[in-house]
Parts: sequence; structure tokens; C-alpha cells
Amino acid sequence: MTEISSTPLTSTAGVRLTDRSIGDDLEAGTSSWITLPTPASTRALRSTQRERVDWADDLPLSQEFTVDGPLCAVHADLTGRLFEDVAFALEVLTDEGRLVGSRVVEGPQHIWDRHLHFVELDPPAPAGRYLLRLTRRRGAVGWYTGSSDRDSTDDGISPLQITGIARIGGERVEGLRCMAAETIAAANPTFSRDFDVNDDFTSAFLAGVVLGNGRISLNGTLIGDELLEPAPTVYSKRVLYRTWDITGLLRVGSNSLSIEAGRGMFAARGANIWGWHVSPWHAEPMANVLVQWQNSDGVRGIGTDASWRAAPGATEQETLYGGEISVSVGDSRPERPAVEIVGPRGVLQRSPLQPTRETGRLQPVSSTVVGSRTTYDFGAVITGKVLLDIQGPPGGMVTVRYGEYLSIDGEATVENALVAGVSQLDAHRFDVQDSVTGWSARFGYRGFRWIDVETSGGASASIPTAVSMHTDVERRGWFDCDDPILAWADAAFGRTLLNNLQGIPTDTPVYEKNGWTADAMVATEAALHSFDITDLWIKWLQDHEDSQADSGEIPQIVPTPGFGEAADPAWSGSSVLIPWQVYWETGDIEVLRRFAPMVEGYADSLIAIAGEGIWPIRSWGDWLSPGHQIPPEGTAPTATLMMIAVLQHAASIMDLVDRPDAATRFSGAAQRTASNYHSVYFDARVGHYAVPGVGYRQTLNVLPLVLGIVPDEHRGSVAAGLADDVEHRTGGHLDAGAIGARYLPFALSSIGRDDLAVRVLTTTSAPGWGAWFAQDELTMKESWDADARSRNHYFLGGALSWVYQRVGGMRAGAPGWSVIDLDPIDDARLTRGALRHRTPRGEASFSWSRTATALSFDIDVPAGSVARLAEGVDVLEFGPGRHSHRRDTP
Repeated sequence: MTEISSTPLTSTAGVRLTDRSIGDDLEAGTSSWITLPTPASTRALRSTQRERVDWADDLPLSQEFTVDGPLCAVHADLTGRLFEDVAFALEVLTDEGRLVGSRVVEGPQHIWDRHLHFVELDPPAPAGRYLLRLTRRRGAVGWYTGSSDRDSTDDGISPLQITGIARIGGERVEGLRCMAAETIAAANPTFSRDFDVNDDFTSAFLAGVVLGNGRISLNGTLIGDELLEPAPTVYSKRVLYRTWDITGLLRVGSNSLSIEAGRGMFAARGANIWGWHVSPWHAEPMANVLVQWQNSDGVRGIGTDASWRAAPGATEQETLYGGEISVSVGDSRPERPAVEIVGPRGVLQRSPLQPTRETGRLQPVSSTVVGSRTTYDFGAVITGKVLLDIQGPPGGMVTVRYGEYLSIDGEATVENALVAGVSQLDAHRFDVQDSVTGWSARFGYRGFRWIDVETSGGASASIPTAVSMHTDVERRGWFDCDDPILAWADAAFGRTLLNNLQGIPTDTPVYEKNGWTADAMVATEAALHSFDITDLWIKWLQDHEDSQADSGEIPQIVPTPGFGEAADPAWSGSSVLIPWQVYWETGDIEVLRRFAPMVEGYADSLIAIAGEGIWPIRSWGDWLSPGHQIPPEGTAPTATLMMIAVLQHAASIMDLVDRPDAATRFSGAAQRTASNYHSVYFDARVGHYAVPGVGYRQTLNVLPLVLGIVPDEHRGSVAAGLADDVEHRTGGHLDAGAIGARYLPFALSSIGRDDLAVRVLTTTSAPGWGAWFAQDELTMKESWDADARSRNHYFLGGALSWVYQRVGGMRAGAPGWSVIDLDPIDDARLTRGALRHRTPRGEASFSWSRTATALSFDIDVPAGSVARLAEGVDVLEFGPGRHSHRRDTP
């Protein structure tokens, strides 16, 4: 766009360059977005405009399409009736009718979504003309169909438009089937520019962003210690950038600036059920960078524009879930001028959160050699990558496979049916003799405990070093007690949470990498105790707002490439509950004011869908209760209860931001929805909530108790039913999924059964934390079952908030910790507990210990706060400072 190296940006000699001013210039468009266009043969194809559904009856449905490069996978946007038993086949055929790939789906379907159903082609099929055919065998299955998404003009960087004929049987019909086709992506690009600085300078800054992520170097030195910048966003709404002080790197005379671009989630490739490889904003990697320096004439600088050079980089292939393939080729990569483009639609915004950084290094605790493969064990499940020194002759290869599990053959393994291809496999190929120090994946992260390193063709590799990485949040809370399982759960939750902080709170760093909304929703209260996640969570709430539809609905993963767009109060209720929890932790009313429009729109969208009755559409419900994905009671009860929770919190938020009309509307809707829940699910014969034909279900009764919606005349029987179930039917175990497990201890405390809460959380047999503790796990698993997929999933740790408040004995009694309530548990199995927390007012701490004759308390209250401790019918208050107190026991 603008060549600015030869003339000052301003004619005023007194202008002062700062990191703020250069950011303002970047946002104003002083520099341009640049990219390296790629051939059509290397880009995906898509057709996503839904206008109607064609239903497959006795005749198959089909869509012709043409690909210019190797075909790896094909998706069809199908729909049907939830939980109906269906059977159908997707087949990919050549123009001559030869079958090259197929997939058969049978059984009840609990979800239908845009890219959920795909056919993987391994090996890839050659370029050519193909037919994707849907054949129904039983049940109802339909195929979304529409018109062309846009004109067929090829901009050289975006997914291509599907073209071809749609048919029912042999008869042509109007429109295009909604589908996508994946090919083999082009190499990641590099960009470079040489420039001169003619005079002495006093300061220099760089502002910029590389999408999906990247590395910027000046004169051969990497700028900054951030990894995988920028954090994922809804790129069509917002793109984050950073600034760096480069005064010590810039020099008078000649300088060289270089950029290595990665794909990340903006330019992701590799077929997956969420559709990251064909997202609405998808384009080839690109960069927008501005360098400025201050001298006596004013401010001078250079920005990315068409004068930059571009070339394919050393990363020959990068897929979001698969990994990276890099190559040593010498200096033979052809350069060409970079191309200026408009760039993503999202506004440029200075990054408001801590970056992802390297947070530690681990050496292997053991290794096993089998032929050319060496398996290394790092002793704990982490998120990051490994570093290796490698060397090899032409034809040599080094591969690294990452896994959270070992196969029966002792190999690191990942089985991921949600994506095409092999997951978590990085490789380096030597086309020339070369050695690489500190080789690793550059543009992604892996979840692993074990890795397999395999060499071939004369290549060799050093002993690896594991690098852990996550968003660089500070510790804010500490917990201790004398029960080993509770102490373990605190530590495991912390490790697992950090492993999943990657610019968004992910659900798993291996299998999905998505910002599933319920995962963070159920864990936020515990997470806010342990870590300073406020900036990250507020950024993620902005992603929620950027994802909100005109209807007010917010999707189930945030950001989303188009998956799970419908509202689900059991999941995207995060848009209401998390702002409330952040406000309660910080006391900052501006958080509520900022997100009040989002909260109101979302709450209204739930009412528009459900009225004030039972939730009528798909939900994840109480996901992953023991032995189940969808629980026996179905998803409607939990979704309805979480809608009530959302409406209650929305009413409180509206009241605090001076919206009494909305507060009244949501409060009334919550009460009427609760009344309808009671009418539908309360079984007067047994005195608790139940679904006909299904045995006792804890979550159906836990949430009404916690939400305070059980009519007074029935509270006693509902409480007795829950206590009886925990004591007798489950033998002291939970029987709930992610939602119910988070609230179960609170429900038990609310009915005076702290003892049962402790029993549930400390039992050593499955299901429960104690089973993981007994298995020597160091992180939390995805489900309570023995075959849990992920060993790096924090959402079943949501009940730690109860542990901190009741065993630690301290909680915020008012927003921002202006009031601190002290209420330690009275249970003979626990003889001491302690909690320390950095509140907005300073550090608060509380510790207690039990002897045969007394309870002793040590209390530290920060300035501006008051602590309250119940003493019989009285309440003792403690002002700022340190205090000790003793309570004699009978």
C-alpha cells in the first residue's frame, strides 16, 4: 500500500513514537495485508448456502464436483431426526462410476451438523471430476441444498466454489448440495523485506499480526517470546495484533525483516467435522506488519506491501489436527512479489490478553527402543511440543508421533475419528544434507505424555526435550488440606486447565482444540480461584459476542467455523453465567455493562425458542454421565434447568445495569419455566423429579435444589431422595455428567449433607476423582468411564469450587471480595484446610485445624474487606489485618 521508508510519516520533528502510536497507525491502514496466492489445486472447495432440504427416499441424492488437485476428503451437510435409527451410505465415485471412497452410518444420531459426515480418501484420489452420492437405507436423512455462495471468481487464496449438477436419482435439480472437499494444501509462505536506516534513531517499534499465526524476525533474531500469536478470534469480526520494542534489534544501515506464516485456526487445513478448513473467513496465510523508528526528522518506517518478497517456506504441510511436515531443501525456493489484499473483515485490535509462552521444559523419564523407533515417556500429560537436534542426508526422514496413550504395542497413539488422516504426527524430510538444531513444530501444539521418534534413510535425532506452553496466566489461589484425593484434585485441575489455555479455553489440546462453552462455564468459578484468567475470559466473552447471531443465539463452540450454531442453555449459557462469575470475582460492574446487550439478546433467544416451557430442541444436556454420552433421561431436563439458571442470572445482571424492565422479564420467565419444569418432571408418588421409565437421576434433582426452585412443600422429599440415592443406590458415588457433577456437592451442602459431598469427592473407586488418583493420573480425564478418550480435560473438575469454599473454608461474600465469608466444613475426616487468594483488594488467606478439643483459625484480611465467621447464632467480623481465633469443641 504505502512505501514509507524514504519520507517521514509526519513532518513534525517533535512527534514521539510509542507502542501506542504505532498500533494506532497499524489500525489506520498505514501498512497492507500481504499474501502468497496458491494454485487452485491446493485449496479446498465448499458450498454452504442452505436454502432447502432434499430428502433421500427411494432414489439417491448426488452432487457432481471437480477438483484440480488430489482429493483427501469429502463432506456432506446432512440432516435428520434426532435419535431416530437411520442407515445411509455416502459414496465418492469417479466420472466413470468407479467407487473411490465410502462411509456407512448406522444407528440413532444425536447430532447433525454441517461437516459432521465425511468420507476420507486414503490415499488421496487424483484431480478430476467426481460424484458424491447419498443413499438411504432406513430412517429419514436429507441433504441441505442451496445456490452458489458467491461468484466463481478465484482470488487465489480462498476456498473454491463447488460447481456441478445436483440430482435426485438421474434427474437434474436446481441448486448445489451443501458440501466441502479437501485437497492437499500448499506450503506455508514466508515474506521478507530488506531496508535501510540512514540515520541514528532513538527508539524503534514493530506492530503486526500474522494469520493464522507466525514468527517475525529482524536481522536473524526472532522478535518476542510469544508463541502461536495471535489468539484465535472470530476473524470476520476481530483480529488481534501486538507491538514490540525493537530498538535493540534495529541497526543503522541495512536491515532484513522476515516472516514465517503458519495456518493456525484462520487458514486451517485437514478435514474435520467442525469445518475449520472451510470456515467463512478461511484464506491462505497472510501478514500485516509495520516497523517505525524515531530520529531527529520525526518518525520513519516501512510496512508490508507489494515490494515485499514471498516464497514457499520450509513447512511443506500443516494441518490443524495432523501436524507439520518440514523439509530441508537448501536455498532453492523461488521468490516472487507478495500480493496486497484487502485482508480479513475483522477490525484490528491490540491484543487484550496474555500471550501463549513456553512455560517449562521436561526431560524424558524413560525410553524404549524398538528397531528404528524410540518411545519416550515424559511422565505427565502436557500441552506443547518437543525439541530435537536432527541431521540427515538426502532421502533421510525424522518423524515424531505424539500421544496421551500407549498402544498395546507400546507406541504413542491417538485415535481421532473426528478428523481425517493421522493426528499429531510431525516430520522433517531431508532433500539435501542438513542439520537442524532445536527442530520442532512451529505453528501448532500437541497434547501428549509419550512420543515416538523414528528415523530413516540415515537420519538421526537427539534425545528430545518437551516444551510445555499455554496462555501465560499467573497463579492467584492456593489450596491445601490433609485429604490426599482433594489435594490431588486441586493440583490435577490446575495442570489440566493450564494445558487447555491456548488463547481460548479449549476442551482438549489433542482431539478437538475447540472453545466448547460448557467446559469453561462449569469450571470458571474454580478457575478464577486458582489463576488470573480474567483478561483471557473477557477476551473469550468478546468472542461470544462476536459469534452472536441476529437472533441472539450463541453457538456451542466459540469461536466457531459454523458448527453448533444453535443455542443450547446447557452449553452456551456461558455467555451469561461467566460474565456474572467474573463480576463476582473482580467486583467490576463494567464487565456486566459491557456484555449486557449480549446477555439480554441471548436470554431473549432462549425464550423465543422455548417460550417458558421445556427445552424443545437439541442440547448436549448432562453430557458424559457415567456409562453414557447422552444420559438416560435425555437432554431436555438439564437444558431446561440451565435455561432457568441463565434467566435467573440474566435478571440479576439486568438489575445491576439499571435495566429493571429486562430484569423483571427474565425473572418472571425463570419462575414460570421453573413451574413448568416442576409440573412435567415432579413425580408425587416418589417425591422427587424423574423421567417416566427411567430410574433416579441425580442431576434432575441437584439443579432444582441449587437453583432454589423446588416448592417449599416438596423440598424435604427431594432432599431426602438425593441423600438416599447417594448413600444407598450409588454407594457414595456421583451419577452425573459435567453439569450435574459440578453442582452435586453444593446441592448436598444445601440439604445439610456435607458429609455426603466429602464421601462422593473422596471415594477411591469409580466413578470419581479418587479412581483417577488411584491410577496415578496427574491430569483429569474427559469422562468418568475407564475408556475416557482424553486425559487432558478439565471440565469434570468444576466441583473444585465447592472444595475451595467448604474445605478451604473461604469464599467471596460480595462482589470483588469486599466481604469474605469463612465457613469451614465440620467433618471428622478432615483435620485441616487452607486457602489463599489474591483478591482485587490484596491477598486474603484462611487456615483452620482441628484437634480433639478445638478448632483453630488463622485469618488474613486485605485492606478494604471484612471477613465474617459464624459462631453459633452470632457472626464475628474481622477487619483488615491478621487474626487468630479458637473455637472449643465438645
